[in-house]
Amino acid sequence: MKKIREDRVIAMADWLETIPTDPPFYKHPDWENFLDLSDAEISACEDLMRVRAAGAESEAAKLRAELDHRHAAPKPQPIDTALKNGGWILGHVPKNAPYPYNHPWVILTWGDEGWAEDDGGQHEPIEWLPLPDPQPTPTGWAPASGIIKIAEITGKGWKINGQPAEVPWRWEVYIEKPDGSIDDYRELWHYATIDQAQARAIKWRDKFGLPVVTVSLDQKVVAMLPPVTRQ
Repeated sequence: MKKIREDRVIAMADWLETIPTDPPFYKHPDWENFLDLSDAEISACEDLMRVRAAGAESEAAKLRAELDHRHAAPKPQPIDTALKNGGWILGHVPKNAPYPYNHPWVILTWGDEGWAEDDGGQHEPIEWLPLPDPQPTPTGWAPASGIIKIAEITGKGWKINGQPAEVPWRWEVYIEKPDGSIDDYRELWHYATIDQAQARAIKWRDKFGLPVVTVSLDQKVVAMLPPVTRQ
């Protein structure tokens, strides 16, 4: 039995894929280049063409599925699956629906007070959808970490250019991150008295579970332990 020349079979299959279906291939002028193929080789070419057609149909189905996926409306997900990383989502707030100026779908981001709009308005979404690109600028929110620092910035007898000066703010309160930088997301506060500064620090301590450290101008440090770590 004559051996089938696979290279000739493949060459004929490739040629058949490049010519129009009308007129029939055997009337095409280049058909004479394949008259040397045996019956078995032509039969092998037929089998190869059927395999290729089945593969092309499978790939075409995958492409159609991808297009359908791209254009299908996304399904809302439970709100507890939304990322809390400073990004923005489209949140579904059903209790807004009955009111004419409140929309049931609101662009929201997670912050220290929960889900909120860019103006700070609080909401309680039950599910969410991702926003299309381009995305809004992230807020920079991240869970508070590090220490709450009360720092003395002026003292009694403070002078400017050698002259006595009354400075209204003696203390500042801020969150110092583990790398030593200031947490810019949470506002730095200035106070005239240590009592006012401590009140702010304790409020943050109870909210974030971070330790409070007081540093005077002479670098005396007083640490206040945090409450039980928040979950």
